[in-house]
Amino acid sequence: MDKIELQSLVRKKSERVTFMPNSGKTTSDAWKNFVLIAIDGERGDYVKCINCDGVLRWKSRDGTHGLKTHLKYCSKPSTTRTMFDLPGITKAVSVPASVKSSVADSVVTMCAKDIRSFNIVDGDGFKEFVDKVLSVGAKYSGISATDILPSVTTVSRHLAEVVTAMFVRRIQQAESKPRPSRRIFVKTPPL
Repeated sequence: MDKIELQSLVRKKSERVTFMPNSGKTTSDAWKNFVLIAIDGERGDYVKCINCDGVLRWKSRDGTHGLKTHLKYCSKPSTTRTMFDLPGITKAVSVPASVKSSVADSVVTMCAKDIRSFNIVDGDGFKEFVDKVLSVGAKYSGISATDILPSVTTVSRHLAEVVTAMFVRRIQQAESKPRPSRRIFVKTPPL
């Protein structure tokens, strides 16, 4: 992963990126201002400045001269916080009309190639699927559909488990709804 892509993930506070203090032989005061970066749980050759959230390429053989130089010119971010800095709150994203049109074209192409009805896009299951794919794409940028889409065999293996879980949820929902009382009369034939 290159530095620009990593910097983007750091700014977006991606779950893929974690930070840890340098646990090596640290005698330099510079390490008070830097943390090591791990990507997908694996330590990389980058550090993050705690003051400005900047990402710097660093290996242990480099020493701390570059880190100290960065600190001389580093500008601390504004201490003003907005509500969007809080966890779980994101800015509403406006999707440009050109992007929506391109997606519509792709849906038409999919329906034509796979001989599917256009009303597939109205289904709750399809929308949940697209939401899942979007969240995976946001977390792991630069992946293709073949990287995440399961094979037909894998889908068939998951079928029984998923359908059973859906069935149980529907039964629980039905049982939790109050039922009107009904009387049932059975007419018996004369003896």
